[in-house]
Amino acid sequence: MEFAFTDEQEMIRDSAENFLQDNSTSEAVRAAMVTETGFDPALWERICTDMYWQALPVPEAYGGLGLGYVDLVILLEEMGRRLLCSPFYSTVCLGVNSLLVAASEVQQQQWLPQIAEGSLTATLAYTSANRWGTDSVQCVATAEGNGFLLSGTLKYLPDGHTAGLLIITAGLFEVV
Repeated sequence: MEFAFTDEQEMIRDSAENFLQDNSTSEAVRAAMVTETGFDPALWERICTDMYWQALPVPEAYGGLGLGYVDLVILLEEMGRRLLCSPFYSTVCLGVNSLLVAASEVQQQQWLPQIAEGSLTATLAYTSANRWGTDSVQCVATAEGNGFLLSGTLKYLPDGHTAGLLIITAGLFEVV
């Protein structure tokens, strides 16, 4: 079986390569790394408004481009090549995918359009240990009133200090 990128995928790669070559230089990466956020907010805004990368895997019904994982990987490869400092991984790879897999329709309607338009960043908190499987979730949500009380510890929260949306994984314990 032969594998080849489509013309659209080649265009994603070429435009990402050109944009990042100009905007994610060694100097820009070093400058972003020492900031409080760990990225350049002006560059993130350009990525969201000019390139629309954050909307790549968001379904069209929520204002996104509705593209697939191959397209996403092409973009991630170019970001890795240029060491892009941005909340892309936390927002798109963790946040968007978590919402697509586990959120209700109401939650998807609330959050995905905001991510697609670039007005919201997100991240996922899901591990409590030095393991990465589902058995590492040590947080419990207990029903309390109209909401839930979270109890436990979650580690490794990429971009948690700047994310507008924290998606928390927890086992559910309902008091009856």
